[in-house]
Amino acid sequence: MMDCRRPASVRARSFCVLGVFDHAHFSSILSWFKDDRVKLEAIIMNKYENDIYRPQVIRKPSVTANTLSRMGSTGDGSGIGTNKVALRMLYEAMSCMHDVSGRVTKLEASMAKLTEAMVVLRQRPAIARTLVILALS
Repeated sequence: MMDCRRPASVRARSFCVLGVFDHAHFSSILSWFKDDRVKLEAIIMNKYENDIYRPQVIRKPSVTANTLSRMGSTGDGSGIGTNKVALRMLYEAMSCMHDVSGRVTKLEASMAKLTEAMVVLRQRPAIARTLVILALS
């Protein structure tokens, strides 16, 4: 919304994939959730009381709460969540990314076990011979 870059630190409790949106993509996604945009603008205005940032946020017209209530009451089809095809595509893409990240996690675990086994086998050749004999019998 303010078109500025900021580093972020994230601590995940489990494996996750983080994506980075450029300004245009963020604005297009945020346009689907007009009431959230109003809330974000209010938070930014309260957080950055410095007048340098205010014109950048105010420059783009936002949707007010009255406009939102009118959009919902008229039933003109332009309310929040009307772009069901885009939402479905986003859901499918996220599901695909989740599946791929699960496979990558399993692959990384397998590679770690294989690496650990290779280290053990290089350090102890007698164990390697025993394991080969057990595998062949």
